[in-house]
Amino acid sequence: MNKSVKGLNNEDLLMSNRAVILQCLKRNGVCSRADLAKETGLTQATISKIMSALIELNIVHETGFITGELGRRSRGVILNAADYKVIGIKISRRSFSIGLFDIGGRDYDIYKEAIPKDQSPQISIRKIREVAEDYISRSKGIIAVGVTVPGPYLRKESKIAVMTETTGWNFLNLKKEFSDLGGVPVFIEHDANAAAIAEWWFGQFAMATGTLVYLLADEGIGAGVVVNGSMLTGANGIAAEIGHISVNVNGQRCGCGNYGCLEGYCSSLAFVKKTRELLKEHPESILSIHYQLTAEHIFDAAYAGDELACSMVEYAGRYLGYGIVTLVNAYDPSAIVIGNTMAKGGTLLMDSIREVVRERILPEIYSKLSMDFSTFKIDPVLYGAAALATDRFLKNPSSFLSIGKH
Repeated sequence: MNKSVKGLNNEDLLMSNRAVILQCLKRNGVCSRADLAKETGLTQATISKIMSALIELNIVHETGFITGELGRRSRGVILNAADYKVIGIKISRRSFSIGLFDIGGRDYDIYKEAIPKDQSPQISIRKIREVAEDYISRSKGIIAVGVTVPGPYLRKESKIAVMTETTGWNFLNLKKEFSDLGGVPVFIEHDANAAAIAEWWFGQFAMATGTLVYLLADEGIGAGVVVNGSMLTGANGIAAEIGHISVNVNGQRCGCGNYGCLEGYCSSLAFVKKTRELLKEHPESILSIHYQLTAEHIFDAAYAGDELACSMVEYAGRYLGYGIVTLVNAYDPSAIVIGNTMAKGGTLLMDSIREVVRERILPEIYSKLSMDFSTFKIDPVLYGAAALATDRFLKNPSSFLSIGKH
């Protein structure tokens, strides 16, 4: 614990300044060197030196002349996004997804496959590797792979501490399992953390200052926190593991060892399970026609006015609201983004969430809090896996430049 704070050497400063410039280009598109100097606070000489190196390495290229302040014309520069691509891999309890993206956030191709409930983690990993290696072998410019996993994810050990509704995953060292993947660097992160990074890079609150929280409401419940562009992870990598806070001290024991965990009340799996149990008491519900009931079926029925479905959406929203109250009090965020399967509940779900949050936090705090669903057209966690790889590259591109293009 008694570690001293270390300073920055010249190389650290260069990396930091380069990352700031690349982030500005990602945010603004075409910029002049004068624009970059004004926005970053760096000197023209520093901008010119870094820009020359980035152009030589083909990370940035010049466009034609653009007109700046006072009508002055100068050459524009832009991030060369299409030449640098990343692979995003999302691992969840019941499926995995793999996508090809560039560092500008454009998606080129996405593959998804179900994971049978009784399939061993080793078989799943082998299938994931096969698909990822195929992408890498036939795609040019792959510079990194991002992998997202459910939490709690122990970063130092590269292990999932517990993945509810599954067995065996907690014994795997994921860094080892994904080593030598096509000869490119692989970065592994908790799914909610990666989705938070995606929101910060590419979402509605892109590059915002302050604290952004992403609430992942899917087969599990998790949260990721980004503070001024930096991920908050904690000592072991499990900061904001909201799914395993206790909302019922006398509730059922969770696989994590706690009792009455939030995840057991408002994850998509818990949502469907609870609804299926109550169907026995509501034979009139239109949900009874579904042999394989899903969260989407429940949301559709709620919007059609089904009494059971409406009560279940209100129930799930209330518990998600309890989780958000905890996040607000713990991290004081300026914005909370809710994403994944449960976000498909739309207005009905959000109304229930807002009612709980409004009742349980200070009015002065509630009035300043932005709270909305993710606006991504594709899975925010898969996007987060790609954003994770992009984030690592743009913050320290020099460490990737010796990697040959495929």
